[in-house]
Amino acid sequence: MHDEVDLSDVRWVRGRYDLGDLDNLYTGHHHHRVRVILQQLHEKVPDVSRMRALGFCAGVGHAGFMAEQFNAKGVPAVAIHGDTPPDERRAALQRLAEGRVRVVFAVDLFNEGVDLPAVDITIQKSERDYSPRTMYRDGALSQTIFQWDSQNATGPDTPTGQRHIHHEQRGSHVLLFARRDRKDERGITVPYTFLGPARYLSHEGAYPMAIRWELLHAIPGAVYPEVRLVA
Repeated sequence: MHDEVDLSDVRWVRGRYDLGDLDNLYTGHHHHRVRVILQQLHEKVPDVSRMRALGFCAGVGHAGFMAEQFNAKGVPAVAIHGDTPPDERRAALQRLAEGRVRVVFAVDLFNEGVDLPAVDITIQKSERDYSPRTMYRDGALSQTIFQWDSQNATGPDTPTGQRHIHHEQRGSHVLLFARRDRKDERGITVPYTFLGPARYLSHEGAYPMAIRWELLHAIPGAVYPEVRLVA
């Protein structure tokens, strides 16, 4: 989604935006941006009061700001980062899994391999960033069907596989985020595009499972080529 933040005054340092500038920008009176994000969530997520989501932030200050704003708007949230003690990180994720918080805002802690209630996906994985064991086939098969390969340790008989298959019966929501590349030609991390909520449709194989998800909202035509399954 477009959040209307103007990055034109952010310094470009050593091939990327200055993280300090980004952190200051996103925490400096950007209550309008928070309202836009919450509005999008309420429009696209069937029940925000039951969602479990992970928010990627530009810096420690940004993560704390977002958690504070979401809590103020009645959406329980917590912020964690690289300096957060391991026990506190585990406790935050446990609270997310149990539904005691709805969003964990994080800085430089997670990637596509982490097993969390929301499903984060990178469409085109490069040999530079991933080993052959993690070169999964992820991508949209159509504007309403998305294929995602689970981690290698996941089969339909495992707890994680069962959670994916029976998520609706268990009251769990699946939210799909996608990006074609991990970084752009300048070496800048590419943001995810929120494709919306999805439901389990079918799967093939095991270790990993090739899971097909049915999106509740069709992928816009302008976005589809960027998240289409790469042959």
